[in-house]
Amino acid sequence: MEEIKLEENLNCIKETYPGQFRIILDFATTDILRFLIRDNYKYVWVHNHLAGKGFDWEEFDLPIKENLKNRRVLAKWVKFDFILPTREFKDLINDWNRGITLVQMNNTPPYYLDLDSVKGKKKYEILK
Repeated sequence: MEEIKLEENLNCIKETYPGQFRIILDFATTDILRFLIRDNYKYVWVHNHLAGKGFDWEEFDLPIKENLKNRRVLAKWVKFDFILPTREFKDLINDWNRGITLVQMNNTPPYYLDLDSVKGKKKYEILK
């Protein structure tokens, strides 16, 4: 499959690899998620989630050191991936207020998989 060019693929569903689809919506809100998330997948993997406002220092309970409970700290740009069962994710949809990158799946990915480091066709082969 060809590489997706953003400006040519807005507002449509494209098959990026056999059985893998990407939707890039111009001025979309997360309200559309309720129509896209499917119950027949066990999990939702949210990729590069940004907690908080991003620019401001905010209080978070974070795991700043292994083997210690989370600690209340001031932080900004708290970015992470997380996985939830589909049902739990659907319960959060109404509260979402910014863009989101997610993958629905039936198996949890291996611990070493970093979606940012895998590009093109290889990414879709792995996700398959």
